[in-house]
Amino acid sequence: MTTPRPPVTASGYMGSITFDGQAVTIRKNIRGQTTIYLPQISGISLEPAGIGMKAIRVITAGGTVHRRSRAFGSHKELARDPQALTFRSGRMAEFQAFAAMVEAARNAGG
Repeated sequence: MTTPRPPVTASGYMGSITFDGQAVTIRKNIRGQTTIYLPQISGISLEPAGIGMKAIRVITAGGTVHRRSRAFGSHKELARDPQALTFRSGRMAEFQAFAAMVEAARNAGG
């Protein structure tokens, strides 16, 4: 029997993202929260989100991308995306580690 992993949370700009080993929950101070379960996740993306900002996005199979067709989304577009959270560029290492943890759990089958 495996021991449940304690939830890991990374704080972004006006919200947070948490992984508890079973699901990723994105909480936005103004827009509420979205929970995406591990079997639904097809990837994690780290993207530019404007000057001094980045975003982490949870990618799901058949999911909707909430941005225009240009190369990268703006901070406002990513803020509207329920599967993305923006953060300051200086926190990139923390969000890279978060993304790697989710990817490792996906690759291990949960």
